[in-house]
Amino acid sequence: MRLSLSREERLRQKNDILKVFKRGFRLDEGPLRVYASSSPAGSRGRFGVSVKRKIVNSVRRNRIRRLLKEAYRLTVRERCPGVDMMVIVKEDLSSLGYEEMKNRLLALLEKGHGRLFPS
Repeated sequence: MRLSLSREERLRQKNDILKVFKRGFRLDEGPLRVYASSSPAGSRGRFGVSVKRKIVNSVRRNRIRRLLKEAYRLTVRERCPGVDMMVIVKEDLSSLGYEEMKNRLLALLEKGHGRLFPS
């Protein structure tokens, strides 16, 4: 059993990421910025993370990336099916644990829930 995001669940192509930036909307909360848009018809939601190079230490950047991907895999993808999401981290969050990182991401998505799933 694989515990990572599958290829289909990752935002990888530059064109796909640019579509999320252009067609979606933006949510900001402190050091996190999320761009979200509906994914193409019939596809599952996809997820991408970008950590600013301002966080010089690559070990810290990769830790932040891993924690956010895990938070998406375990909680967010069930709550936001069919949504492409790109998360940009602007400040060092490497001192936070998994639970705190997950709670920050979920709080940000709750803030934009009405735009993600209009009634």
